[in-house]
Amino acid sequence: MQQEFLRAVHEVNVLQTQQMQAVVEEDPDFARFDVLISMAQEKKDAAKYSLISHVEDHRCEENHPWR
Repeated sequence: MQQEFLRAVHEVNVLQTQQMQAVVEEDPDFARFDVLISMAQEKKDAAKYSLISHVEDHRCEENHPWR
């Protein structure tokens, strides 16, 4: 669960970095990343809520200092 969430966060970050680079390079089509970022954000949110649910259901927070 945690790894799935971390992968999803990474994917959002990579896409945002690519979009930022496109802006820096004055790519007129930099907005092409918006849909991809939105899709990745939805995937990240789903993974986040899945992780939260898992932690709450199994009381994992007692064993993980990251929560």
